[in-house]
Amino acid sequence: MHEKKKANELLNLVGLVNRSNHLPAELSGGEQQRVAVARALASKPAFVLADEPTANLDSKSTNKLLDIMSE
Repeated sequence: MHEKKKANELLNLVGLVNRSNHLPAELSGGEQQRVAVARALASKPAFVLADEPTANLDSKSTNKLLDIMSE
């Protein structure tokens, strides 16, 4: 159960906890991008190499995601 709690915390961090029961095909491109970032952060890496991590995101989501990644 610990993994599910961690997943929900990360999805909440990127603003997608309400979409946790959706399949990838049911998510928009921007939502899929945010899930990818959450997945990358799941193992608490020292750094993340990302190629256009804010592609498909609006400016508000871009700013929030960049803040999250910089923390």
